[in-house]
Amino acid sequence: MKSLFEQFGGTYRKENAFVEIDKQAQERFFRIVEQIKQERGITELLKIISPIKWTQLMNCVRHQADEIIFAELIFN
Repeated sequence: MKSLFEQFGGTYRKENAFVEIDKQAQERFFRIVEQIKQERGITELLKIISPIKWTQLMNCVRHQADEIIFAELIFN
């Protein structure tokens, strides 16, 4: 996941509040990804057995985590 600073082009100076929101968003993103992976049974074994399927599922999980983060931290 790109940081918010990177998503906005990284052309302006980070402010303290912005840095804190970005940090919270990244931490929350990784927690959500792990939670969804556990709920759906997406394991390292699946990654070994069926890498294409694992990649498809992980892309979906990351997209869902992004949407949750945007709804919770960014757009609120």
